[in-house]
Amino acid sequence: MARRIPPISLRLSNDDSLRCARVLLARLKQDELVKRRIKWQATKAMFSFGEMERLMSADERARWRTECEMVRAFLKKMMDRGA
Repeated sequence: MARRIPPISLRLSNDDSLRCARVLLARLKQDELVKRRIKWQATKAMFSFGEMERLMSADERARWRTECEMVRAFLKKMMDRGA
């Protein structure tokens, strides 16, 4: 016996659901990609920041201590959260 084709209303509803699901998955995939890129950029910035501090003299490090701590805390949050 041949398989019955579902009514047109069910087929249209299914197509709409699939289209919405694909759009949602694409958006979630893009969001995840952005989050991973932010984490990677924060990691690179943290490394570069450490190199910059290493090249500073002791006087410069003492003068910029507060700002350096703020930048490190901000980069650490970005590395942990991603955004």
